[in-house]
Amino acid sequence: MPILNKKNTSANMSLELKVSQDLGVAHAALTPSDSPLELSMDILTRMISEHGIADWDIDFTALEKLLADFAKGIPTETLFATRLDAEWDFKVSNDKMVVQIKVKPAKGGTPIQAKTLLQQLIGLKIDQKRINGRALKALETLTKPAKTVVATGKKAVMGRNSRFESLIGDEPEAQNGPKEDASGRVDFLAGKDYLTVEEGTPLVRRHPPTNGQVGMDVYGKIIQPTPGKSIPFAEDMQGVAMSDADSEVLVSTTAGHPIILSDGAKVDPTLKFDNVGLNTGHITFDGSLDIRGDVMSGINIDVTGDVFIKGSVESATISAGNDIHIGGGALGNIDLREQEGGQSECRLTAQGSVEVRYANLAAIEAKKDIIIREYSFNSDLDAGNIIQLGQTGGKGNLVGGNIVAGQAVTAKVLGSQAYVHTRIQVGASRNDLEQALHLKRLHTERVKKMAQMKAYYMLVKTKIENNSATADEKHKARQAQESMKQMQEILLDIEGKMNSIKFAKFITDAPNITANQECFPNCFLTINGSSFKTDREYRAVSFIRKGGRITTR
Repeated sequence: MPILNKKNTSANMSLELKVSQDLGVAHAALTPSDSPLELSMDILTRMISEHGIADWDIDFTALEKLLADFAKGIPTETLFATRLDAEWDFKVSNDKMVVQIKVKPAKGGTPIQAKTLLQQLIGLKIDQKRINGRALKALETLTKPAKTVVATGKKAVMGRNSRFESLIGDEPEAQNGPKEDASGRVDFLAGKDYLTVEEGTPLVRRHPPTNGQVGMDVYGKIIQPTPGKSIPFAEDMQGVAMSDADSEVLVSTTAGHPIILSDGAKVDPTLKFDNVGLNTGHITFDGSLDIRGDVMSGINIDVTGDVFIKGSVESATISAGNDIHIGGGALGNIDLREQEGGQSECRLTAQGSVEVRYANLAAIEAKKDIIIREYSFNSDLDAGNIIQLGQTGGKGNLVGGNIVAGQAVTAKVLGSQAYVHTRIQVGASRNDLEQALHLKRLHTERVKKMAQMKAYYMLVKTKIENNSATADEKHKARQAQESMKQMQEILLDIEGKMNSIKFAKFITDAPNITANQECFPNCFLTINGSSFKTDREYRAVSFIRKGGRITTR
């Protein structure tokens, strides 16, 4: 509505409002008069109300012009009001799951009636069970144009795949955790109690897949769900077998440490020590290792299962076929690091995940995740999935070192107030991407060439079977057969190289680098080949790659 002139004006004019109910229009006519007349917008508004058309579509611009002509004594007649019926239009979404209505409410004309809308929807073959009666009723009191959903379908719910339930709890160890006294000193020996099982212990139950739930579109058509898939138990499960009493339950066949897998379980015999040092020497073991104390300098540990250490690791090398859990820290030595050309002599390597309280001058590599409670100082971290610091209530500082993760790096603080050089890479590096493209092209070329050789070989083979092949063709067929064997070895080698390249495994989020509290300058960030150097301080920031460059979100 425009700004209205409410000032009274007097002129020798007469005013007549002409309302045509048949046509639904109203005119205002100014004619000369011998008697003076006072007129203003308030007076016009009152006259419109007295004529019963205040709810029509009023043209206030026309009324302003009428007042201007009145002030100048100019006779005129103008259209200033129109009666409008309510207008609406239905739109069905492409997937037939939503009906939306676009509405213009009535202005003096026929209003919206929920009953009329319902009849029209039924006329459009919309299933009445899918219509929202409350939404239709609410439209009767609408005063402004609007869009709203008046009918919705019900999406089909996909069936759930076979579900594997752990029968020994979610975690194979009780979370007692390290304890701190009033002075802040940590007793790492009061760490986790790790579970062991006896022979015959039920470990995992497999639940059958479900069929899902049917859906329905707005027309009432049934939408069939996708049933869940039946997932078998893992093939290589050592130390377990199906229960004689229930083929859906796995039981242990030996005493040891249970490892719950996504599709089964296994039991590793567990080797236990109070401390590992001069009295034990190096350890190589097919199973899991439980160390109640510390691992001393110079020790090498290589096991196929898990490594549980309640204390700390100092200048030692540990390799695990599954996870590494350290209640204390992983500590290197700066003098030895410099002597070894920058290589840390404290190295942790896990085919699963690594969890440690803190890391200093250490090198940690995990196929899955790296979880650090307190801090990482000048350490090299390499995780196939994510690296997290401080998520269990610790300080969560990531300062210095070279950090590489497949999916994400999350810490409370990235860098430090001293602006220590901190290099973080997430996702695939530029070299990895270029190498992957090269291997993909090479693989495509070799597959095409092998198909050509196979086609020629099959052609000659048919001739040989029909005794119509020449000696030269037989010779070339033998050469083609030998070449195909060599080509198959080449393809396997290329595929092995492709599988060895580390890529980000996207699930719902893109690769990102996040500081939940603060990020300092001099952090060198790389996400899927794009690089960025922080040159200022950030508060609670997450870096992502967008449009070929790194930005914040």
